[in-house]
Amino acid sequence: MGKPSTGIRVCAGIDVGKSSLFFAVAGGRGAGRCDNSPEGRARLVAALQEAGVERVGLESTGSYHFEIAEDLRAAEFEVVVLQPVQVRAYATFKLRKAKSDPIDAALIAHCVAAVDDPRAPPDPRLAPLAEHLTFIEQLDEDLVRAKTRRDRYRDARLRQGLETLLLLGLHANGEGGGAHRVSSCTRQRTL
Repeated sequence: MGKPSTGIRVCAGIDVGKSSLFFAVAGGRGAGRCDNSPEGRARLVAALQEAGVERVGLESTGSYHFEIAEDLRAAEFEVVVLQPVQVRAYATFKLRKAKSDPIDAALIAHCVAAVDDPRAPPDPRLAPLAEHLTFIEQLDEDLVRAKTRRDRYRDARLRQGLETLLLLGLHANGEGGGAHRVSSCTRQRTL
């Protein structure tokens, strides 16, 4: 466990959505909404710089937070990506039950202010590999679900459809299974 933060930081939280970003600066120093688009993200970065924000918290939301996290890091903010369970636990600790995007943004701002030892940002060279690994893991999960469905149905036509899906999935995922995936990863160019 790291040492508690001794310096006061100006923190902000962003509730990330597919098409919009709600933000709040801790201590009621500013809040608002902008589009999750290049122009909207640029306005948000400028607003946070103007407010003197140093650290920004984002709740991990599948893939919708990737671009704003990149934009904030490029603008030299300290970015902390929080797991939803962390934000929910903090809300429970603070006895906050209301749920709306502006309230969530303020909650994330306070939650990120409480983070004592944030992780280092990910190495951007690993992003393509991480995306490839996520695809493989999701495909594996899909194949397990298809096998379970195949075993559940008695109708020959439905079973044949699932069998075809499984064959396509195995082909796309590499019939060698994990060994095939490992060998294909080792063929990737060196970072």
